[in-house]
Amino acid sequence: EAKLGAANTQVGKVLMELGNAALAATRYEYGVECHTRAVKILEAEFGPAHFDVALAQGYLADAHGHCGWYAKKRDMLRKALVVTRKHFGDRHPQVAMQLN
Repeated sequence: EAKLGAANTQVGKVLMELGNAALAATRYEYGVECHTRAVKILEAEFGPAHFDVALAQGYLADAHGHCGWYAKKRDMLRKALVVTRKHFGDRHPQVAMQLN
């Protein structure tokens, strides 16, 4: 982050991985923090309709669910699903995975 800058998309992608590791280690709120930062970075670079943003939103939704914040999880998954459907179409396996 110090080398690339806090707003670099690679930093955003690393934050997604760090957030997933935090969730696996039951550090749920830290996972939310990492995924929230990742969404903001990727959305600022690519815009809200980019698949990488939808992927980050899906991870953030998962983190919200681990914290018991189910309304936030639902809302984030809905956002991610709209973008994923536009990107792949309704019959793509990636859409099915988000519906699961």
